[in-house]
Amino acid sequence: MPLMINGDPLLSTVVLLSAGVAGLAVARYARISPIVGFFILGAIIGPDLLGLIDRHTQTIHFLGELGVSFLLFDIGLHLSLRELRREWRRFFLAGFFQFLAVASVLSLLIHLLGVAAPSAMVLGAILSLSSTALVLKILSDEREDSSPAGKRATEVLVFQDITAILLLVLLTGDLSKGISFDALGEPLLKMLLAAGSVILIGRLALKPLFGLLLSIKSDEVITAFALLLVFLASWGTQSLGLSLALGAFLGGLALSESSYSYLVRAEVAPFRSLLLSLFFLSVGINLSLPAIIDNLWLLAALLAAFSAAKVAANWIAFRAAGIERGLGTLLAFLLAQGSEFAFVLLAAGFSAGIIDSYSLNLGVSLVGLSLAVTPFLAAIGCFSSRSVCHVSHEKNAEADDAREVIIVRIDEFGRQLASLLEAERIPYRAHDNDLQRLAYAKSRGLNVFYSDIHRPRTLGRVSLGKALAVVSLHEEEHIIHPLIEGLQKIDRTLPVIAATESPARLELYTSLGLEHVFIKNEASIPAMFEALLRSLGFQESRIEESLSRALQLLQPEGLYPQVGSKIAAEAAA
Repeated sequence: MPLMINGDPLLSTVVLLSAGVAGLAVARYARISPIVGFFILGAIIGPDLLGLIDRHTQTIHFLGELGVSFLLFDIGLHLSLRELRREWRRFFLAGFFQFLAVASVLSLLIHLLGVAAPSAMVLGAILSLSSTALVLKILSDEREDSSPAGKRATEVLVFQDITAILLLVLLTGDLSKGISFDALGEPLLKMLLAAGSVILIGRLALKPLFGLLLSIKSDEVITAFALLLVFLASWGTQSLGLSLALGAFLGGLALSESSYSYLVRAEVAPFRSLLLSLFFLSVGINLSLPAIIDNLWLLAALLAAFSAAKVAANWIAFRAAGIERGLGTLLAFLLAQGSEFAFVLLAAGFSAGIIDSYSLNLGVSLVGLSLAVTPFLAAIGCFSSRSVCHVSHEKNAEADDAREVIIVRIDEFGRQLASLLEAERIPYRAHDNDLQRLAYAKSRGLNVFYSDIHRPRTLGRVSLGKALAVVSLHEEEHIIHPLIEGLQKIDRTLPVIAATESPARLELYTSLGLEHVFIKNEASIPAMFEALLRSLGFQESRIEESLSRALQLLQPEGLYPQVGSKIAAEAAA
């Protein structure tokens, strides 16, 4: 007999947390994504195997929805209203093209399978959406959430989440009169009211409130208030008949321009990680194993067709939106799954009489399986994006006359620094002679070029006066000597900053006359970024703002994020 989660909450909580720990262990032992481990353990403890948790229990779905809400709150914290106003065309084009292309292709394929046109259109629109929770978790695990690929994926996913809310409003409304202003007008007005209210309150009330709370000097008060913000914003939109996730996103967006956004993100990070784990477990619990086994070959064929169609349509849409080929290929595979919102939308379509029970069960199974295979698709996308990516050589960059920061060697440390420069719109270019490192960085959308120290493209740009500063990340001593000495011969006033993995090479850089030399680790990135900004002549207020944003992007995600945050803050002090 299944153990109902509301029958014995304590025992059910033990089961869920135990499944989470076991999921991580299985993933580590099998060398697969932790997300897949959560799916597997969710299916095991679900009603079709051990029967420990009932899939119809509302509590686990509510906790999973809270996890998605905390995730969207974090997304809102990372977005900037100022940047959205400036880049709204790019934000709208990529998201709209992706939704239009994928929904059209999937609707056509579903209609060709014999489904009526109205139902096919609704199913195509629902299945065109991608999983915000899953994709951003993968990007975070790979430390790509602040890279150009991470930012583009986030933009598309936020557009999709807004689209999902509109679809839910449509499907839960009165469709007897068709799609009209009467059906959508009131919910749209509610969305605008909620957005305006949350952002206005965030601008006017939160700053003095945070000032008051910080004067109390209690970590517990800050944590409690950060959680209150998420729950209050979510409750506000839910009370208007909208989704929890919309309120959480708006709450994060309201705080995004605040100097306290970094502090709030550190406080809610552990709760977000825990609740997201419960969401992934709930996906596994909702997988109907008998239905999957009975329709195994059909589902396998549908999953292959669905994934291929979505990858192809994604790629076409992203290229049409002006995204370069390597980055577009990575995003096409990364966004090739169904959405967590699809479970709610499919149920709403069934209740509205648009989707029949067979399509509902098949759709739920298909979306669940697509979520399970996403880590493997992401790996394929990573490999494919490197393969199609043509690294630009020296002759391809001659037309660019802008002065820029030059990064010599694009390893992981260099990629993080380049992402920070991207975020601050500081022109840069990275040079390397390792094709594997170049292809990997290029597939992430970074501005990289091939350069050989024996034919030093770097020194050529310096001699033409096109370098604002040079950052050397080289580890080979036979390259460090001619590079630094060559730079000093050309222009002794040029800022040169270096970082290395070895204390011995740190002494070498120092002996060559460099003032700013760092050991490569997570804590030194903010300090190096600050030194670079000062060498570029930035004003103190701009440096503080840029460093605050950099610390948000470099927020350590681990068991103790607050501790990591303090280390990073101390390194930048």
